[in-house]
Amino acid sequence: MTRERPSNVELEDAWLRVVAGNLADDWALNEMTRCAEEEPQRAFDIILDLIRRGPSKEVLGQIGAGPLEELISANGREIIDRLEAEAVRNPDLADLLNGVYRLDTPDDVWRRVVKISGREREM
Repeated sequence: MTRERPSNVELEDAWLRVVAGNLADDWALNEMTRCAEEEPQRAFDIILDLIRRGPSKEVLGQIGAGPLEELISANGREIIDRLEAEAVRNPDLADLLNGVYRLDTPDDVWRRVVKISGREREM
């Protein structure tokens, strides 16, 4: 059975429940990955909404090491300009970039991520 595409709020709520330990909503992990790969602007909107909801430091770290990292790796070139602009206005987003691993991020995009985060990390 195919699940209907959830609204952003439904996906955000389910993702937060999974992170809190409710594995009944584990579909949200796959849907966030799919969005990062296939709908990068939507994924970025969802990430920003999750950050705005003011979760704990632990959950913020999971946003950075999960959806944000996947988004940058899969579609960094498409979202880097928006990421740079938003990070200037959103210190929580800029801080999350410190926990993002490079994965498959292209060199030029990764240099910009490192610059936004204010950290020094090997290329």
